[in-house]
Order: sequence, then C-alpha cells, then structure tokens
Amino acid sequence: MEISLNVLLYCVYNIHYNLHLSFNKINPANLIQKIPFVKRRYKQLGINIESEINKAFADKKDGISISVSGGVLLAVLFVVQFTAVNFFNRFANNHTILSGGYFVTFGIISLMLGYFFMFRKDKYLIYFSQFEKWTQSKRRKYNWLSFLFILIIVIVFFVSL
Repeated sequence: MEISLNVLLYCVYNIHYNLHLSFNKINPANLIQKIPFVKRRYKQLGINIESEINKAFADKKDGISISVSGGVLLAVLFVVQFTAVNFFNRFANNHTILSGGYFVTFGIISLMLGYFFMFRKDKYLIYFSQFEKWTQSKRRKYNWLSFLFILIIVIVFFVSL
C-alpha cells in the first residue's frame, strides 16, 4: 500500500508540474513579465522570474506541486472511504444518512494514512528518487494509470450517491 500511495503521489506531482509547464506558454499572467519596465526591474534585481516560478512549483520539499498532489491524494483517500461506506450501506439495504462524525473520521483516517505512508520523515522523497530513474515510457504509463485510477474513483463516487 505504501508503494502504491507513493507512486500515485509522484504521478500526481509529475502531472501537475507538467501541466504548469504546458500552461506557461498560454498563461496571460506571464504577459506582465514582458512589459519593458518589469523586464528591466527583474534584470536589475538579477532575477529570472520564469525559472523562479518553475522552482517554486518543482520543489519537492515545499513546492506548490507537492502541496497540490498531497491534497489530491488525501482527497482521493477520503473519497475512497466515503464511497466504500456508501456502497456498503446500499448493499446492506441500510438507509443511514452519514453525519458529520463520519466525515471527521474519514478525514482523520486519510490524514493518518498520508502521514504514516508518505509524509512522515519525508519518506516520499526516497521513493521520488527511485521513481525519477524510471524510463520515459514507464513514467508515462504510470501517469496514465494514476489519472485513470483517480477518474475511476470519481466516477464510482458519483455512482455511489
């Protein structure tokens, strides 16, 4: 389970960072950087703003992409639990309405799973260093599998309602 969660975390991180790089080309906020006085100011400061923004996304310890992928993974764990309870209630012919206590419990379980399997002592960084040695085709395969897994989880969630 630990390896699967870390593979999913790495793939969501990779997808998010690659989407960021792809949208850099069409991002209207990047037009601000092309204004001449802004360019001059960044040059005076010795800053390449594009590379700084990319570093902020790529940082595996405190970056934007790892924060987003961690949030997505915790949300996926939450939705899996919620969906499983919904299906159990449906098949058991139990018409219990889930109260706030269930949601708090699901949230706590998701946080604990994420913490102990991935984020405790930055365990995910060890896995990331292994996953970065993957070939491009293997990385692409796992990215697609992760995307399909999350898509299936979302579809099953809506079916369970």
